[in-house]
Amino acid sequence: MLDPNFDVVLYRDSPFVPPATVQSAFVIAKMVTHEGFHPAIAIATKLRDIFGEHLQFLDAQTGWLVEKFSVNQQDLDDYYFGLLLPVTLMTAALMARYNPMKNILDHYFPLSEDPFFVELRRYGSQNIPAVDNLLHLESPNPMDTAEPVYRHCRFEVFSFTPWYQVGIEAGKRSYHQFARLY
Repeated sequence: MLDPNFDVVLYRDSPFVPPATVQSAFVIAKMVTHEGFHPAIAIATKLRDIFGEHLQFLDAQTGWLVEKFSVNQQDLDDYYFGLLLPVTLMTAALMARYNPMKNILDHYFPLSEDPFFVELRRYGSQNIPAVDNLLHLESPNPMDTAEPVYRHCRFEVFSFTPWYQVGIEAGKRSYHQFARLY
């Protein structure tokens, strides 16, 4: 994936495009109307679940992905990182306002022997305060909250890996699909 045109891999029914369902939209709407979530945080929370399930699906398809898209495990890890990081940081940053940081890290960035999760936790602990400053929850438009976070994540240390950028873009497009409902 050297082409900066994300549509090369983020096309309709691509394995790199997480599924957005009507059921997920209903869950987000319920979180907003019945549970009092800000739309931006409701979307991020639901997408974090969707992305986690999607990554499990992709893990089961690794052999096919490697063959079809000429990727390796590092490319896939970069994609996973880009996909999960912004929505995880948004939800973790908000929750860190009300809970001890250790509890937030243990919940959103659990301890693991897996180098991917070790790096994710390190990155999360360093960036939760910065992302908290970027959350604009006074706006009812979810993209007003998400855009600065995606921009922050896009230009961070991993920004030079193309598959990280694919993950960021796939996540942002998924986020935008649900944000259009508000």
